[in-house]
Amino acid sequence: MEIGFIGLGRMGKNMVLRLLKDEHRVVVWNRSPEPVEEVKKKGAIQAEDIEELVIKLNIFLNEEIFQNQLEPFIKLQFSTYDPELDEVCLIVDRDKNSFSKEQFEELKKNCRLNNFKLYLTNPCFEFWLLLHFDEVIEVDRIKLFENKKSKYKNNEGIFEEITYAEVFLRSIIPEYRKNDINFNLTKENLQLAIYNSKKFETDINKLKDSVGSNLGMLFEELINRKNS
Repeated sequence: MEIGFIGLGRMGKNMVLRLLKDEHRVVVWNRSPEPVEEVKKKGAIQAEDIEELVIKLNIFLNEEIFQNQLEPFIKLQFSTYDPELDEVCLIVDRDKNSFSKEQFEELKKNCRLNNFKLYLTNPCFEFWLLLHFDEVIEVDRIKLFENKKSKYKNNEGIFEEITYAEVFLRSIIPEYRKNDINFNLTKENLQLAIYNSKKFETDINKLKDSVGSNLGMLFEELINRKNS
């Protein structure tokens, strides 16, 4: 598989390292050079900018293709995509101030035009993990929406600066680390996550400004298809 990564934060870098370990071809770009150098040692290919990343992935992508030519673009990549059977789903985190209202509306518009399904978790990925536990009901929604960073003393006695969502999640899973997620800690609670998600916002048109996630709808659909 050929994959491009834009941004090598704690989670992104760890995902790249795992992909490289599984012998996938990964092209990366990041503003700061340190994480790029780290993943290059494991076999990642560096791109100097996003345009070069696209070129090194051997793909041709422009706005017209994204807007209304998805099927021929995918066929060009020798994919097994079948528009009668397959669906394209975009899964993203809100991450406060990461995009403007105009950008969000444009994203939703493009998804509608191309029949993409859009799944959003606000404020961050950790909230989706929190939904796998009953304690999520006790979360302070105002603090979670702001999701500010604060100093936190971990099990090793080392102070870290992490978000409110991470602090709350570690109160449930002390061993949780953003750069080394053990999904075995949550996978048995998927039905609970789907149930809990309905206690928060799930409407994609309101999620930009509300704590919630419609990701449970995707998993619910997948489970129903599997059982049908």
